[in-house]
Amino acid sequence: VAPFGSSGGLPPSSVCTMCNKTFISSAHLNLHLASHNKERKFRCSTCGKYFHQSSHLMAHKIIHSGDRPFKCPDCGKTFGRKAGLLAHVRLHTGERPYKCEQCGAGFRSLPLLLAHKYKHEFNNCTVNAI
Repeated sequence: VAPFGSSGGLPPSSVCTMCNKTFISSAHLNLHLASHNKERKFRCSTCGKYFHQSSHLMAHKIIHSGDRPFKCPDCGKTFGRKAGLLAHVRLHTGERPYKCEQCGAGFRSLPLLLAHKYKHEFNNCTVNAI
């Protein structure tokens, strides 16, 4: 069993050599590499928090604005981020596109799959997908 956060069979181009985090593509890895650089150029004018990328600052600003532009077409629930809406919609559709390679369990989101994979480390997998 590969340790949580280790490469788990991904191509070497998607693994950070500085912290061993894995990414779905080399493009995502390249964005991550900026986090190892101490320079944080993008500052939130509301709370003063700094970010490595302008896109992360823009996503953060939604917290302060309370803006929730992404609306579920089924139930009307709103979200500040598109990823939140997409994961929520899967509650309605039953879709579980993130599959565990070890036991085949399916999950609505990548964070849920990663939390599940961690259970394999401690042999606590019940194959009861969330």
